[in-house]
Amino acid sequence: MMRSFVVAVALTGVLITVSALPARAADDGQAPAPAPAAAPAAPDAAKTGSQFHGNVTAGLQFQNGVTGAWGGMFDGTLTHPYSENGTLIAHANYNYAKVLVYQSQDVDQVQTDRTLVSLGAEHNYGSHGVFMAQTGYLRDPLHEIFSRFEQLAGYGYRLTTASKRVDFRFVPGVSALKEDTYVEGEETWQYGLGFYQRLTAKMDKTWTFTDSLTYRHDFRANDLSVEASASFTGALTKTVGLQVQYEYYRETFVPPGIAPYQQTMQVGLQVKF
Repeated sequence: MMRSFVVAVALTGVLITVSALPARAADDGQAPAPAPAAAPAAPDAAKTGSQFHGNVTAGLQFQNGVTGAWGGMFDGTLTHPYSENGTLIAHANYNYAKVLVYQSQDVDQVQTDRTLVSLGAEHNYGSHGVFMAQTGYLRDPLHEIFSRFEQLAGYGYRLTTASKRVDFRFVPGVSALKEDTYVEGEETWQYGLGFYQRLTAKMDKTWTFTDSLTYRHDFRANDLSVEASASFTGALTKTVGLQVQYEYYRETFVPPGIAPYQQTMQVGLQVKF
């Protein structure tokens, strides 16, 4: 408090001295001295897009008995605001699981082997508008999707409560993809319609619920894909949490004898930064 008072007194003295100088200059017939220019304001770090945020979740599974199983999962998201209303979003997800039946030497089967990577941007418009564009890559050898490159874009609706405890987004849009699958034929670009939905709800100080759903339907008849997930995350510390997640995938064209869908339950530790 004393330091602030001394600075205030010193500044007041400078102002008095400066204001007194022009009066003397006028008496001497000289032009008054110009006032010093104000220093430019420092830029707001939150608006310059210099912050990175994200989370990483990892888990393992093991089983031993009549059957043996092992596997793991990795899920990571990184966000970076490029403006006050826009955010870049990178996401990566990998799941792998393998089962072995000890009584039969012939049963040694991979249950899950799926890699999904995406990079996109979301830009808010007005109070409730949002534009989304995303480029994604998928590899799922179990369903003989050896590669799939997809571009999604759409404009939709967003709702965020005043307390920011609930954030909801629904974005219908168009899809363009090129894939290499077990279906023989020329690899050409395919087009379709679909939507993306995401909900994040903070239930209390500890638990957060998150779900997402991506649906795409090609202009070709009876060709669709679904990617859905729902998770509960409980905070153990400010940066570490326990996550329980359910994932569901569905493809229309799969090899004979392979189920068109895949369901997994996962438990892992999540680290936020």
